[in-house]
Amino acid sequence: MATGADSPLVLVTGATGFVSSHVIKLLQEDGYKVRGTVRSLQNEEKLKPIKELCPDAPQKVELVEADLTKDEGWNDTIVSTIYSTGDTYHNARTGDTQTGITNNEQFKLND
Repeated sequence: MATGADSPLVLVTGATGFVSSHVIKLLQEDGYKVRGTVRSLQNEEKLKPIKELCPDAPQKVELVEADLTKDEGWNDTIVSTIYSTGDTYHNARTGDTQTGITNNEQFKLND
């Protein structure tokens, strides 16, 4: 479990998607800081469920506008983050008990 101000910042692309929303919730429950990408920050109705996934999280999810079909915005979006997909996070989250590899080692393997 990640805790405190030095908790890793994890980037989850497509934050409003089905799998990504579940990954965000798990990451927040485990104490990670989460930055999620969305195509637009203008539709508050679409963003509200993501913002409310884990109301007790020590850090609220940070949503940033970035489109996978465009290059603009990605340099600023990925600064200081660890990448995560559903499979990567699942492996990192369970790796410690199944393989003896720590979460930090697993994240490094998935860079």
